[in-house]
Amino acid sequence: EIYLFSDGLTVCYQNAKVHYNIAKKLVDEKNVDDAVLFYKESVRLEPEYEHALNNLGNLLKTQKKFAESENLLRKATEINPKFAAAFMNLGIVEQAQGNFYQAEKDYLKALALRNTYPDCQFNLGNLYLKTN
Repeated sequence: EIYLFSDGLTVCYQNAKVHYNIAKKLVDEKNVDDAVLFYKESVRLEPEYEHALNNLGNLLKTQKKFAESENLLRKATEINPKFAAAFMNLGIVEQAQGNFYQAEKDYLKALALRNTYPDCQFNLGNLYLKTN
């Protein structure tokens, strides 16, 4: 599949979706460093591509680049204020940085947008256990 998407680069190098799809496949193949580069290019080509911002933010979170991750995820939620997953991911980053009040707000916003959201409920529960 990655070869199919890579062929798309020769035809549509300036297409953010092509870079996004390659990045997703690279993540599946555990090639995170290259995936970050392709997500960054996707965002450069289309700065308001909220799914690319979200996915790049998640990858940077796993690399403990919390400030950059937070900025990307916050931008994704500003572009799409109904993007529940981005709010949950932002909460995870906030919690990792010790910003517990903001993390709670982000989790609650995600749950307001998607009331059946077990992953977010789990994260919120862990936040409450940590902060008692």
